[in-house]
Amino acid sequence: MTKRDSTCRSGWALAMVVGVACLAAQSPVWAEGDEPTAEPPPPEFEPVAGPSWKRLKPEQVISDKTVLYLATSNYQKAKAAYDKSHLSGLVNEESIAELLSESWGLLKENYINGDGTRADFEKRRRAFELDLIEKAFQQFQGTAAVAIEPPGEDPAAAGGNTKVISHRFLVVFDLPVNIDGPRKKAIIEQLMDLYRTKLTRDRLRYEHKPKSVGPYVVQDIYCQPLNLHEGWAFVENLFIYGQGEGMVENAVRAYHEGRRDTLARAENFLTSQRQIGAAQHAEAYINMPAALIAKLDPRLQDGVKRIQEHLRVEGDLKLAVGLQFGEGKDAGLVREKIVLPSTLGNNAPPAPVRSLTAYLVPRDALAYWSRSYDLVELLKHAHANHDDPLNKSFGDTNNKQTIVDRLMELLNVDNPDKVYEELKAFKGECAVWLGYRRGVSYDGGNFQSVHPMVIALEFNRDVARLGAVLSKIRENSQIPYRDVIFNNGTVWYQEGAEVGEVKPDGVLHPFLGGLGQAGKVVNVSIDGPARKPWFVSYAEDVDVIPRKAGEQSRKFLVLSDNLKALQKALRQTQALEQSLAEQPGFKSLLDAFGEDRDGFLYLDEKLLSMAYYRTFEPWLVRTMELKDDDKKKIPREKVLAPHAGNVGFSRTQTNSGNQYDLVSTTGILPTFALYRVVKLPQEFEQQRVATSLRIIRNMREISLALHLFAAENDRFPSHLSELSEFIPLDRISDVFSSPFNPGAVKTWSDVDVVEKTNLEYVPDHDLTDLSDGILVYEHRPTMVHGSVERGFKSFHHVLLMNNQIRVYLSPRLKRKLAGLVDFTTMDLEADVDQQLEKLEAPAPTTTKVQGLGGDGGGAAGPKKNPVPKLPGRAGIGQ
Repeated sequence: MTKRDSTCRSGWALAMVVGVACLAAQSPVWAEGDEPTAEPPPPEFEPVAGPSWKRLKPEQVISDKTVLYLATSNYQKAKAAYDKSHLSGLVNEESIAELLSESWGLLKENYINGDGTRADFEKRRRAFELDLIEKAFQQFQGTAAVAIEPPGEDPAAAGGNTKVISHRFLVVFDLPVNIDGPRKKAIIEQLMDLYRTKLTRDRLRYEHKPKSVGPYVVQDIYCQPLNLHEGWAFVENLFIYGQGEGMVENAVRAYHEGRRDTLARAENFLTSQRQIGAAQHAEAYINMPAALIAKLDPRLQDGVKRIQEHLRVEGDLKLAVGLQFGEGKDAGLVREKIVLPSTLGNNAPPAPVRSLTAYLVPRDALAYWSRSYDLVELLKHAHANHDDPLNKSFGDTNNKQTIVDRLMELLNVDNPDKVYEELKAFKGECAVWLGYRRGVSYDGGNFQSVHPMVIALEFNRDVARLGAVLSKIRENSQIPYRDVIFNNGTVWYQEGAEVGEVKPDGVLHPFLGGLGQAGKVVNVSIDGPARKPWFVSYAEDVDVIPRKAGEQSRKFLVLSDNLKALQKALRQTQALEQSLAEQPGFKSLLDAFGEDRDGFLYLDEKLLSMAYYRTFEPWLVRTMELKDDDKKKIPREKVLAPHAGNVGFSRTQTNSGNQYDLVSTTGILPTFALYRVVKLPQEFEQQRVATSLRIIRNMREISLALHLFAAENDRFPSHLSELSEFIPLDRISDVFSSPFNPGAVKTWSDVDVVEKTNLEYVPDHDLTDLSDGILVYEHRPTMVHGSVERGFKSFHHVLLMNNQIRVYLSPRLKRKLAGLVDFTTMDLEADVDQQLEKLEAPAPTTTKVQGLGGDGGGAAGPKKNPVPKLPGRAGIGQ
């Protein structure tokens, strides 16, 4: 088994075991041709005295090498809290429930069948596994945990070959320490014995090797073809199941020997657990060293790197996440807490942010974000990192300019330090908020035409100095500005921004390059100096009065590329009760977080959904970015609206770690889990299509070579290896290798080995044979097709004499090969054939001839010389 194959298969097994355990499977699924085994009912038990078990937590048997650790302190409590949440209501909406039910059924079926390359015995094992999980899961009520270790390699394997160690994981459940404990243990033992019996009936593939660790017995089953170890054991009040060589044995030994290399003694785990409060409050807990989790899937490495850069984390990025469903009056809320190790170094934590700028924000704002800031420090980081978000929004990405480069032009200085000197007054609280102009159609260009953005920056220097800086920027921008008294303050705006005014050069010059006009910075020169973009409007001296008595007002510079949005913000200073800060939903979210927070984000889910369905979705449909089939899979606005609420997100940086709190009606993690459940069947289907498409292309290339050989020799070859003149040596691995054994074909002698190619060649065909005679077929089927209702079946790809590629179920293939008359085609086969015809399979190429491909189009019935011998081979076509 190759490293790729082992990792891929064990990875899907791991994902499915975790998914099934967390979502609770609904009904057993059986592989084709396998009937459910009659099982005796669980034994009845009389109440007896509780066992003298020690009360253990899962982390006492789980290794500190764990990449991903998920635990819930009380599964039943978490489920009961979930049932009262808005998320549960959303899931139970008819349109969503149907979609999830269908996806869940497909997910189970896909877990068993995969992309068609799984052997029948592996399919049966997976069906047994799902059945086991479903029945065993019903016996657990308290603590549940999953621990995943990364894959690796054992260079000390026999024969000098590196042995692949696939993904390893443990599932740990807590048995009650009361009179119900022995009963549940006996039921689980019975289920596990039945599972072991089902597997070890096949003695050629499975080996049962029980082991003793002190007073505990570890049941171990090894499947040599899959290189899969799985085992289980009872340790005090814990039931442990795992996959991976030595996984369960090591867990039991760690507890028995009192080793220190467990999570229960890992300082990082203990620190993050204390910060999240998992033992007391969280119904779910995740401990995840993110730099290691990339080993589970190499595609995650770039994402982890970007997260580290964005959060400015050096070294290993470790995450801990707590999830809690609300109770009482907050029953509809989901709270998530994320903890990172400290990234501050020797710097002091930022000052707390009070979100006073919310008094400038209209109550119908779509989103609001406030944070504690030092503008000079932000600019220094942006100037040193071109990918900084500040550069993407405020820099000139077309000309590779950072925001500091643009400010150097506007301030007419020749180095960044002079920019920092001019702007060092800006410290304190900064805020950004988005409006929503209802009824305005989005055209894919100016984002702010629909969502005008306003920025507020607190400053701590005298107004005269600030005025001098802004005066210099206006002058160097070469843009005519006007000033007007508005709400007892001065507003500056570019001439032409007010309704009815003529724009001097026909355009405005927004400073927000990334969010302005399709990401382009407008820099126009019309018979004069080039304009250097600055904000379309700003108010340089805005007072915000704190709620607490005795506190002094604080001054802000307010900027926007939308004059109306700026004016709307300034009106709030005269009508505070209309501001976002005085809205009950906003205030309750703000009060839900600690006062030491240095960042806060607020989102209005109802407005967000309105903006999507009424503005962006019509644009996506017009531009064909959203197809009708995909649109139907998205829940409609009337389905989501009853469950939408407000989202609050806070950040708190301390010397011991960085903490992020999120409160919403549905939660990010649960929503993402639902998305993955719906999305995974589609990804499985894409894998199947890719496998089938690859086999079709290979068969067409083989067909071309076979018919070229026949055209030159007046006969078909006796073996496929005779095609060496028509297919290059460097292509045979791609064309002939079996998906069950990729890379096994390396020489022409390998081409005739069915175990390496999965292809059976039918020799001794005459050129006058029937056009629907079989030339090549798959030994083991690789196409899986069907539905939850009709069942899934495996099909063989078959190459016919007329170049057509069809699919046959095994019984029909056997009849055809036996020469039996077969006038019928099963409906399911015909359905799959139609799908095959829709797959795009470009014509294959050879070193000698181009152009023979496709199905060939031959009609059924006698056909003389289907590919006649032509001089020079040129011109042979379909």
